[in-house]
Amino acid sequence: MESEINLQVDCYEKMVKARHNFKKSPKERITQAYCQTRLESLEVLWSDFSTNHKSLVKTYGSKLRELDYYKKDFYEQTEELFIEYKTEIKLKLNSLSSNSGQICNVNKSEMSNTESFKLPKIVIPNFSGKYTEWITFRDLFLSLIHSNSRLDKVQKMHYLKSSLTGEAEQLLRQIPISEANYDRCWEQLKSRYDNKRYLSHFIIKRLLSQRNLTVESSSSLKELIDTTNDCLSGLQNLGINVSNWDIIVIHIICLKLDPESRKQWEFNITSSTQSEELPTLDQFREFLTNRYRALEFLDTKIVSNKYQPSNNKNNNIVQFKSLHVTKYQCVFCSDNNHKVSSCKKFVNQTVDQRRDFVKNNNLCYNCLGASHGVKTCKSSKCNLCHRRHHSLLHPKGENGITSVAQVGSEVVEDSYKGSGPNKETGNAENSSAFVACNFSTGKNKQVLLATALVNAVSRNGQDHVLRVLLDQGSQGVGGDKGIMSKAIVTLNIKSRFDSNSVFTVQAYVLKSITSFLPGKKVEKLEFPEFEGIELADPEYNRPNRIDLLLGAEFYSQIIQEGIRKEPSRSIVAQSTSLGWILSGALQSSDIYAGVVALHCQLQEGDEILKRFWEIENGIGLPKEQSYTEDEKNVKNIL
Repeated sequence: MESEINLQVDCYEKMVKARHNFKKSPKERITQAYCQTRLESLEVLWSDFSTNHKSLVKTYGSKLRELDYYKKDFYEQTEELFIEYKTEIKLKLNSLSSNSGQICNVNKSEMSNTESFKLPKIVIPNFSGKYTEWITFRDLFLSLIHSNSRLDKVQKMHYLKSSLTGEAEQLLRQIPISEANYDRCWEQLKSRYDNKRYLSHFIIKRLLSQRNLTVESSSSLKELIDTTNDCLSGLQNLGINVSNWDIIVIHIICLKLDPESRKQWEFNITSSTQSEELPTLDQFREFLTNRYRALEFLDTKIVSNKYQPSNNKNNNIVQFKSLHVTKYQCVFCSDNNHKVSSCKKFVNQTVDQRRDFVKNNNLCYNCLGASHGVKTCKSSKCNLCHRRHHSLLHPKGENGITSVAQVGSEVVEDSYKGSGPNKETGNAENSSAFVACNFSTGKNKQVLLATALVNAVSRNGQDHVLRVLLDQGSQGVGGDKGIMSKAIVTLNIKSRFDSNSVFTVQAYVLKSITSFLPGKKVEKLEFPEFEGIELADPEYNRPNRIDLLLGAEFYSQIIQEGIRKEPSRSIVAQSTSLGWILSGALQSSDIYAGVVALHCQLQEGDEILKRFWEIENGIGLPKEQSYTEDEKNVKNIL
């Protein structure tokens, strides 16, 4: 093979050198005979090169694809050189001909334009097996390759197979490149993909599945118009008469419009002189065109009446309330360890003395607090008469009670002796408490985690399809209890695409691995960068349960070379032995989450004080245990 390729390189270098010498030739040497000789020599070189190329393709076939000769399109480079060199020679011949001066001037002008301007090379797009790509691929291939009489069938077969990827490439993978197989391959592709019923199905599906608009946006309206026109043109190319579909198409697209645009369309139709007639598709197109142009001019987006939560990129807390009540210093004895209602010195005063003290210090009559008056106090009322004053300020002898001071004393004494304080007295001076209520809402990003479908081999040799989550941040392997019934199980899992990729893992049985992934159904990713790849989980966009969690030690065994990123670089496709896995963040306009959190920190000072006095006075402690004589002797010795 190396010798044949060296011959091709030699032909190419001879053409380059001959063209260079032709351009350097002096004017007096450029004659018709000289140009004709140059042209004949060029034809011989091209004939040798073309013959050698056919021999290479016939002899080596697919092996040729692994060489730079094929990867760098050496044949096409040489062909371009041949065409350009031959064109230059013919232009020189035309300029030297004995035609009229007008023809000579025209030829010179054409030569000048040809030298200064070169049309871009037409590239045949790859066909991956999608029905939506077939018509474009078919028409271009028919025009440039299939109908090109200068190419033989071996060359056409070579171009055909090099233009296929994905499912289409698999369809013809086992068919070798040969002259006899070209027609067979082309007919096989046509029978698979040149199906009007399937093509029309996918075009109509695309028309109906356009996303609904929620805001007035010029770009969204343009996308809606362009997609609709593209779908209708595609149906017409299939021979389907869509001229009478106006009212149906208008109804479908109207349902996709945002509320304001739809309202303006109704106003537009109603105000027209032919409001009773059915609107035409041309009228609808004109309305949408005028509308997106106006929105482009205004350069704004008007949010519809539909509720849209705050889209602050930091998802700030929109509501925050907190209450912090600190322990007050006793205003009677200046002690920091208790409140005035629990002060023993204050309780030992008479009711009149207590009332005078509260009045002179501008304390609240209801809770004995210093920050407000009795009118605004929200604490509970007197325990004895249920009026708006504190129990320690209850008038003496009222309601048949002869000694209110005694009652107050009992309250305080009990709090020291462990009988428990009166919880309804002095609420405004309760012990330290902190209450925070937070409400957060904002636009969330749906995160796509790497999932894959694998075959797990059971004891009887049967394959069971499991959905696994590949997590580099996890250690070990875990399995759903719904799949496995033992505490630790050994699994043989293998790839759905490569039967040689078999892995043995030991999995811990867990009651639950995670919730369904993804958390919400998302649209399938349609990016050119992801076309033709075999996904490890074809249903990655549908929420489903996870049967198996594979950690970092397993992840390193399946990773392969190959990574693709979509334009925004938020979604990444990584090649693995299980297939291509997808991961990254998806921005979705209709995913909102609200989080409400209530945090409370309470410290009941009365309860702590009560417990202290209980321990001090031995209340609630277990009685002394009785010991035997031997135990008493041991205790005395120790």
